[in-house]
Amino acid sequence: MARTLRSVFKSVRIFRDSPPGENPNEASNLIFFASDAPVTFSIPAQSREKVLHSFQDWEVLKDVPEGQLITDSRNPLAVSSSLSQRNTSMG
Repeated sequence: MARTLRSVFKSVRIFRDSPPGENPNEASNLIFFASDAPVTFSIPAQSREKVLHSFQDWEVLKDVPEGQLITDSRNPLAVSSSLSQRNTSMG
């Protein structure tokens, strides 16, 4: 997904919803921000929310290797979902 977004937008930043070392064997949510303008954040100094001051340290996928893009005609997630639904209805 990151590769596909970067093929369309000039600026893409991706963050975890928790510190990278926290629960490394568990799934984590990713938050994507994409724009043709630089993606920057202004966090109010008086904010008490720890996450607002920390999340920029949780950025991931700064470098994404070359590979295929997700498109309408090539979407591995749709194929996976279709196979899962087919297996559920047969079982």
